[in-house]
Amino acid sequence: MFLKLFWYDIRVGILQQYRKWLIAAAVFTAACLEYLMEFQGYSSGLAMETYPVEETLGNCLLFLFRGMQEYSITLDKQFTFPAIWMLMYLLAAYFTLYYPYHDLEESGQNLLLRSGGRRLWWISKCVWNLLSVGLFFGISWIVTGLFCLFRGVPLTMELSENMAAFLEMRYSQLWLHPKEMTVEILLLPMLVMMACCLLQMTLSLFLRPIFSFMVTGTILLASVYYQTPALIGNYAMTIRNSKLLVGGMDTTVGILFSLGILAGAFLVGLVKFKRYDILRKENVA
Repeated sequence: MFLKLFWYDIRVGILQQYRKWLIAAAVFTAACLEYLMEFQGYSSGLAMETYPVEETLGNCLLFLFRGMQEYSITLDKQFTFPAIWMLMYLLAAYFTLYYPYHDLEESGQNLLLRSGGRRLWWISKCVWNLLSVGLFFGISWIVTGLFCLFRGVPLTMELSENMAAFLEMRYSQLWLHPKEMTVEILLLPMLVMMACCLLQMTLSLFLRPIFSFMVTGTILLASVYYQTPALIGNYAMTIRNSKLLVGGMDTTVGILFSLGILAGAFLVGLVKFKRYDILRKENVA
């Protein structure tokens, strides 16, 4: 019964939502083009003579998920909001927002008969949520890989130590560490967003979905302006990682933080859904 319910979620909640994934591909393409424009601008400047940067897939992905350094307005540098970074993560949150509750409304009284129980329904939706986020980030890797392949850029995760100069990082210690951050670039941003999206789905059992989405947006926005281990969005910004920045976010803490939120959101949601009124007719939009 669980496999039937799970396949239903895959078919309806992922395969039939192909327009979302096309939008994601378009956004990641735009992010790659932003990287290209900034890299070409950097290469044509005088800085290139002193700080040459060899392009790699790792450098490009580092740029895409870089976020921004700790918020600080100084006289010599104007604050630039990380619009592409915020857009990517808000899209992932929005793509996982409504399907479970549209499905719940449409199922109504037939929910228990079709799913074989509330527990199986919740587990299936949680797995669907994680797979959706994984697919979202998988598209980012595919688009970036094709972008690099088309331009003849090496498909390696090795980083250039002079990426710190390209990204205008303060207090960077990139040259002190191995030139590779696969976990920090590929795994950690995805894991952070899985935690945020599952938390968002659990909150939607207590709040209307649009309000749970606003909570997610607030967490991400607060993470932009405040560099603190208490705000999980900080761990999804690659240039705030301790491997790149003195006093930055620790990878292990970020992984454990994300896993803790995932476990907590799953358990709280499971308990709440057992008492959830599935027959209510309120408009969840």
